[in-house]
Order: sequence, then structure tokens, then C-alpha cells
Amino acid sequence: MSAIDEPNLCKLLKLYHLQVLRITKIDEEDKVKSIDIGYLPCVQELYLPKNTLSRIPHIGRLTTLRELNGFSVRKKDGHRITELQDLGKLRKIIVLDVQNVSNFNEAYAVRLDNKTALKVLSLGWSDDNARDDVQILTKLVPHRSLKNLIISGYIGIKPPIWMEPSYLTNLVYLKLDGCVQWHELPLLGTLRSLKHVFLVHLTKLKCIASLSNGSGGLPPHLVTFDVKYCPDLSELPVLPFSLKFLGVEAVGISSLPTTMSDLERLIEPRLSVLQIESCEFLASLDGSFLQEEHYNALSVLKLFRCHKLSSLPDAAHFQRMCVLESVEIVDCDILASLGGLVALSHLKLLKIERCGNLLNTSSSRLPQSQDESLSLELETLAIDDHLLLVLTPLRNLCCTRRLIISGESITNLLPEDWLLQNGLHLEHIQISNAEHLQSLPLKMHDLHALRSLLLHKAPLLQSLPLMPPQLWALIITGCCTELNEQCLAGGSEWAKISHIHRCNISNGR
Repeated sequence: MSAIDEPNLCKLLKLYHLQVLRITKIDEEDKVKSIDIGYLPCVQELYLPKNTLSRIPHIGRLTTLRELNGFSVRKKDGHRITELQDLGKLRKIIVLDVQNVSNFNEAYAVRLDNKTALKVLSLGWSDDNARDDVQILTKLVPHRSLKNLIISGYIGIKPPIWMEPSYLTNLVYLKLDGCVQWHELPLLGTLRSLKHVFLVHLTKLKCIASLSNGSGGLPPHLVTFDVKYCPDLSELPVLPFSLKFLGVEAVGISSLPTTMSDLERLIEPRLSVLQIESCEFLASLDGSFLQEEHYNALSVLKLFRCHKLSSLPDAAHFQRMCVLESVEIVDCDILASLGGLVALSHLKLLKIERCGNLLNTSSSRLPQSQDESLSLELETLAIDDHLLLVLTPLRNLCCTRRLIISGESITNLLPEDWLLQNGLHLEHIQISNAEHLQSLPLKMHDLHALRSLLLHKAPLLQSLPLMPPQLWALIITGCCTELNEQCLAGGSEWAKISHIHRCNISNGR
């Protein structure tokens, strides 16, 4: 259940045969007193807010527990980590505040390595000033059948010895978060079962694996690889062909990685989602897997806050990406060209925001060439500046279905020629900030496919043209009082909009 108060919680805790207790919120949680769990001998799964769970003493009495989602270690009887030693049926446990384990003997007494059913283990430290608990973490060795491992907030200088590949051979999911002293990782390249790796806030990490160890940097069957806030990491290892998602944020790389050589390839490349954010040193996509001849699986490309990125791949490389459907480019402020974007024959969504250098670069405004006679067939174009519509290849669009313009750049007129050029397909127009818009195109009636028109914050709009016959929704907010009154039944603008099923014109925000 989503929420409960203390009296009802106490009633629940007396349900003798209760097997699963899942509560996301307790009203006035800070006032909840110590909780008696002596009436729950059959409970198997326990989900409670951290502050409440930490008040439950002697949780080790619940010997039938299979999932314990948030055991907070404290330095007093009934809350020590030794409460876990008799929970032999545990399949999943999230241990919080590991810094409160008194010594390595307490950690060893838990005997995680004897809990053969344990598949999911999360160990979290929450004190930045905690001591280096290398001996404690070494004693918290899980059973070798473990599948999911999360270590967060650990300030030791290196991983525990039990993270060696020969031991965690069944590991499927690995997340390392806030291990700020680690310079290197355990060797992951031989973990054939490992499919999902998340590295977050490893601020001193310098390499994923040594190129000289011969084992390769990443697991051969990896599916998800997400790296965030690792500023000292200057290079990513070669990518396995099994990879489907690559996310990189705030990492010190200057180039994207390549994939394995053809001699190592047993399957076709599968990387479908590439998301790059806040990589300050990434200046080019050249020389990466995006330019490899066999590579064609990408379906989503996101480039956010890459302030040194100046160009995108050319048409020859984009043409191979025959399933690329979504491209989002945001805050790439020196990007000078959209490269061969026009060659993306299956592109459905294109988003370009806060890339001001595109408007300052003459190469984006060159006369139409033979290649530029090609046109994308977008479902959605989202931009923050209507002047982007005069750039190649956006100026050649003629089949766009949805146009979304954000930002504050709209001048007194909408781009009428571009709208009419897309008039047979354009179904939706949304302007999020129309503060300077004074009028709508006189030929709005010719946009035969238009079904919805949304204008937000349009105080200067004085009148409306005749609206398209198929328009179903017209929403204008923040308009002047005069226009609002004229659009009421019997007003001077009423005849132009009376056929619209959903019409909401107001001077409110």
C-alpha cells in the first residue's frame, strides 16, 4: 500500500499469517515509536521506509524473511549487523549504514557466504567521514551464486578481494556508486554472465581495465553499460557486440570507443541507444563505432551538453544507420553542422535546443545542393528557435507531423512558408513561449492536416485568421483581454473558431 498511519501500521503488524508487507509512506513517520514484529513469524518480504525499518529491533527473529529491503545497521543491540546471521532464506537484502558495523568479527558472523539463496545484495555506506572499512567489506563476502551486487558510498581505496572474476561467475548486474577512492575496477572482461554494469560517482577511476591484461575491458555478453560522473576516466574500453545501451555522463573521454574486431564478432552489433551527456572533452564522433561499416543498429542518439562537439557524422555514415529513429541534441553550443543528418531515412524525432552556433555558421545556410534535395520524413520536430527552420536540412522538410518550438525566440510571425510546405502532413503545432507573436499566418486555413494548435503566453496576439477545417483543439493561454472576449460566442472572432471541438482561449497563464 502507498501510505498508512501509525495506528493502522500496528494493526498490520499483528496479522499472524502476513507474508508480504510493502508500505511506501507512513504518515508522521518521525513520530513512530519502536515497532514490535513478534507477531509476524510468517513474513517473507518486508518493504518499509528507511526511518521506520531502522526502528525495528531484533529483525533476526523473522527467520522466514526472503526479502529485506533496507536494513539499517546501528551500534546498539537489536540493530547490529549480526541480526542477519540467522536469516538463511534471504534472497534479497539491502544493507544500509554499513559504517556502523563495529568490527570485522561482526561482519564475518553474518556469514553471507553461507546464504545460498541470496541473489541480490546491496551494501551502502552513508557517512563520508567513515573509516576505511576494507576488512569489514572483505568479510561480507556473498555466496558465489550472487546475481545482483550494489556497492555504494564505500571509501576504501580498492575493491574487496572477493570481487575477483573467478568467484562472482554468476553475476548478472553490477552497480558501483560513490566508491570515490577507487582508481581501478576488478577485471570484468571474463564475467560471461554479467549483462548490466553501472558506474556512478567513481571520481578517481582512471581505467576500466588495463589493456595489457589480455582479458578485455568489458564482459563479452554485456547489454547495458552506464557510466556517470567519472571525470578522471579518459577512455572507454572496446565495446562488445552484445551491448544495447551505452550511457556516458560527465566522463573525461575525448572520443567514443570502438567495437571488437571482425575476428571477435560472433553476432551483429546490437547497440541501439547511445546517450552522451556533459562530456566536456568530447570534440568529435570520428573514429568511433559510429563510423564502422558493420554498424547499423542505433535507434536512439542523445547528445546533451557536449560543449566541444562541433559536428555530426557525414551522410555516408548516417546512411548505414537504417533504424535510427530519434536524435536529440541539446546544449551543444559550438556545434557548427548537422552533418549528414538528412541521410537518416527512418528518423522520426529530431530535437535541437540551445545549439546557437548552428545559426552563426554559414555552412548551415548554403544554397541547396543535389544531396539537400533529400528530405526527412519526421513525425516530430522539436526546436527552441524558429530560425533553425531555414537551415539545412530542416528547410527542406515537407512531411513533418508535429512541430514544437520552445524557448523565447519566436518573433512577431510564424514561418508561414515552412508551415505551408508541410501543410499536407502537419497535425500539431505547439509554441511554448509566444510572448512576441503578433499574428498567425493568413493562410492557416490551408494547413489541411492540422488537428491541434497550442500557443502559450501570447499577450500580443490581437486576432485570429480563419482556422483549418479539421482543427480539433485550439488552446491559447496568456492572451490579451480583448482577444479573449472576441473569441466568446457572439464575438468578432467567434465565426472563425466555432467549428473547433476543443477551444480554450484565456488570458491566464
